[in-house]
Order: sequence, then C-alpha cells, then structure tokens
Amino acid sequence: MEAHYGISAEGMDLSVGEAPAYEVGTATHKAALTAEHDACAVSSKHPKGGVTSQFIPYAAPVAAARELHMVGR
Repeated sequence: MEAHYGISAEGMDLSVGEAPAYEVGTATHKAALTAEHDACAVSSKHPKGGVTSQFIPYAAPVAAARELHMVGR
C-alpha cells in the first residue's frame, strides 16, 4: 500500500512515537468515480486458487440478509 500511494516511514524512529505523515489532496469527481470503479473491479474478480484474505478480497454477492441479534429473544 505504501508503494501504491507513495508514502513511506523510512528514516523515521517509530520507537519514540514518530508517525508517518500523510498529505491529503483533493480530486475531481471524475477521478473519484474512476478510483471507486477500479477498486470495485479488483474486488469483484475471483482470486487465483480460490483463497481470499484481507490482501486478496472478493466481493461476493449477498445471498440472504437478516438480523442476527434481535432484542427480546
């Protein structure tokens, strides 16, 4: 992720609580839609080997949605 966004903690002494700094910028509406589309496209692909993780996500379709915790039961 650091390589993708061009951020790094290199040269920082994290043992004393010095945290990496991030620069936030604005994006156009079109750029934001493109980024969202790209993220959805990556997540919707079936992973190679069928194994998923937080690093290889798969956005599966929802088969059923229901309340798991009901008050008064």
